[in-house]
Amino acid sequence: MATHPEISIFACPMQNNPPMSQITKSPRTLTILLGIILVLWAMTVYLPARHFQFVNWDDYDEVVQNPLLHPASAEHLGNIWSEPYLRLYAPLSYSAWWLIMQLPDAAGDPGLFHLLNIFLHLSSVALVFSIVRVCVKSPMAAFGGAAIFALHPMQVESVAWVSEMNNLLAAALSLAAIRMYLSFRLAGKGRWWKYAIALALYLLALFAKPTAVVAPLIAVILDMGFLRSSVRRVLIAMVPWFCLAGIFALVAHQSQTSPGTRWLDRPIIAVDALAFYWGKILWPLDLTIDYGRTPARVLSGNLWPGNLAIVATLVVILWLLWRTHRGIGLGAMVLLAGVLPVLGFVGFGYQEYSTVADHFVYLGMLGPSLAGAAILASVPSRWALPLAAAMGVGLAVLCAKQLKMWRDNGTLVARAMEIDPGSSIANDIVGVELNHASQPLLAIPYFSAAIARDPRNPVFHYNLADAYYWSGQYEKAIGEFETAIPLFHPPSAKAMNNLGLSYAKAGRTDDAIAEFRGILAMDPHNADARYNLQILTGGVPGN
Repeated sequence: MATHPEISIFACPMQNNPPMSQITKSPRTLTILLGIILVLWAMTVYLPARHFQFVNWDDYDEVVQNPLLHPASAEHLGNIWSEPYLRLYAPLSYSAWWLIMQLPDAAGDPGLFHLLNIFLHLSSVALVFSIVRVCVKSPMAAFGGAAIFALHPMQVESVAWVSEMNNLLAAALSLAAIRMYLSFRLAGKGRWWKYAIALALYLLALFAKPTAVVAPLIAVILDMGFLRSSVRRVLIAMVPWFCLAGIFALVAHQSQTSPGTRWLDRPIIAVDALAFYWGKILWPLDLTIDYGRTPARVLSGNLWPGNLAIVATLVVILWLLWRTHRGIGLGAMVLLAGVLPVLGFVGFGYQEYSTVADHFVYLGMLGPSLAGAAILASVPSRWALPLAAAMGVGLAVLCAKQLKMWRDNGTLVARAMEIDPGSSIANDIVGVELNHASQPLLAIPYFSAAIARDPRNPVFHYNLADAYYWSGQYEKAIGEFETAIPLFHPPSAKAMNNLGLSYAKAGRTDDAIAEFRGILAMDPHNADARYNLQILTGGVPGN
């Protein structure tokens, strides 16, 4: 078989591969030792998160007040698997939380949920190290590359945020599926059981979160790019994977809402997102929960020519490096595959807040890990370990600093508002906290600030209306509810019910009755609307 100088740092092509022990020049024990060190290193950095609290950014809706988990009954487990919750069908992830809720006092112990996140991240770290080790010859290079995935500060949001457990579970199962698929490719006779396990793991990943749809693309890049399998063999093997991905992508798309941007504008949004991700990966400072890069803000600014120039320059650099440093280019392709569904080419719900977020890049960080390993594998061996250790230490310091931001709700919001005082998410969180503390008058300016940043977000208008209601300003509450209701997709019976209550408090009884009857026309079993209508009519609801 001919030798290709440009891929001399990578593992042998798939055809007639010798056992992995023969591919590796260094002792197998060194690889195992480095893997253990990496996992322990990541555990040391992330373990303080076991003492963190829930935060009022999805954690209450997803876990603390999730009706499917309180109580964690067999009936609710069936509901978890039969229908989406909060516009997301991720039954395996909710089942994992359901199992935790079987433990005594689990509902009030955020540490159990944080420990689950840490465990899933450490599992992914081990899998990434194994995958990178398949693709590069040097264990030291694989160690340094995998350290990027393990300790990069952009990974903190996924690990420290309880609500992102579904992302972690989907990523861990995706990585396990990819690793087993590579093992299938490298194995000899009797290997099809490995393919079956890989496909089963991928199906589980999709049930954990639909973001796993990117796993087949990553597997294709690794198989063709590093193992040099033929296009025909790869595509045949990937047909079942892509079929499953298509089904789950369709289900996810139907349950999501999007800002409805024009097709001609979506490449601009995607270029902005790519420029953002590359910038933050190379310079991971000022990371926050809210970057505010909604499609409307991106399109209203004048940053797109500069972003286009950045992306074009990086593409040219990667093209020039392709012949001599193929692994860097392949790593960039894996990163692109990892974030492709959330670049903005197809609309998705989170764009109400921002097209970009740290947790979107979690699985895609396998790409920078591969690129980093390729760079380390190309330097003299005596420099590989010092460079890998120095990079790991630097990332660990930044990672530990970023982790502290998630200690509790107050710390999270304070850091977000320090980076961006106009943050819609941070202002909304502060307002919700004040509302819960029975201080609606103090909450009103924060909700107003959130609306000033994102005027078409229905949640912010709803929360402001709620603050007006509890402060006795019923006409203002009516105005905000009337603004919020048309923005909800699907319609929010809760918002409509509260509008009816506001009408009633303002003395507009006929409008209140009409609103409650409108809810019952949409949902005849709505108990709140039926009860409120009965109170107002003094008779049988609906009469």
